[in-house]
Amino acid sequence: MSQEITVLSSTVETLKNNIQSLHQEVSSQTVPPRDSHLLESQSNRHGRNSQSNSPPSRLPSHLHRVPPSPPPQSRRFNIVLSGIDEHPPGTPRSVRLSRDVASIFSVLDKLVDSLSDQSIRDCIHLGKFRTTGSRPILVTLNRVSDVSKILSKKHKLSDCSPGILIRPDLSPCQRKARSLLVRERRKLLQSGPTVRASIRMNSTSLFVDGTKVGSVTAGVYTPFSPVTLPGSPDPAIPSEQSLDEPADESGDHSSAPFQTGSPIQSLNTSVPTLQNQGEDSSSPE
Repeated sequence: MSQEITVLSSTVETLKNNIQSLHQEVSSQTVPPRDSHLLESQSNRHGRNSQSNSPPSRLPSHLHRVPPSPPPQSRRFNIVLSGIDEHPPGTPRSVRLSRDVASIFSVLDKLVDSLSDQSIRDCIHLGKFRTTGSRPILVTLNRVSDVSKILSKKHKLSDCSPGILIRPDLSPCQRKARSLLVRERRKLLQSGPTVRASIRMNSTSLFVDGTKVGSVTAGVYTPFSPVTLPGSPDPAIPSEQSLDEPADESGDHSSAPFQTGSPIQSLNTSVPTLQNQGEDSSSPE
């Protein structure tokens, strides 16, 4: 009896082993839908982690390019130089950029002594290459204070670096406003005795001797009225001619008629009356 039990138990163990092996084979060949979604999400998560762990692709500093439309905050670090000779086509990029930085520093160093070659973060030519002339260069500096110093001393370029121009990096709207202000400043210089040194302008307004004479709003220049230029009478102060009644064409002010009942007529008519009363009182009876 015990032998039969032993044989049966061994048979049961054998069947269990066979069932487990079959179950493993079936599981390896087919995956349930729920498990397949789990595996897919795990694979996607693994792909994202591998992308996030991989180092970002960074260009070298000398190959960095300024985005087409930088935000206003980044424009504060930029200036635009014009008049620097451009290298011939075929020059290696690294050589071209290093020479551009050296040329830019040679110009800026004459304006601000505290600058160094490390003050220039990046530079890039604007526009397409032209064989007839050089393109402007957009220069990015490390400090806004350096930009302010350079722009405040750019008037010295005519003496130390002839042919070189420096201007701030302006947005399209700011460039349009500046062009309108420059045009109006030219009109003031051509129309009267206004001195160039007395004209000042900021990003949106034009000033003459500290007085605002016009501003640009929504791309349109609006002059302030009245505009008083140096050497011209102040329109706010009336002249002696405007204080009196208008004279006739002959220029005789005495023949100008007064309106009936006006204060001046009543005053003139009252004077003879007082004089007649005085004469009557002084005459002997």
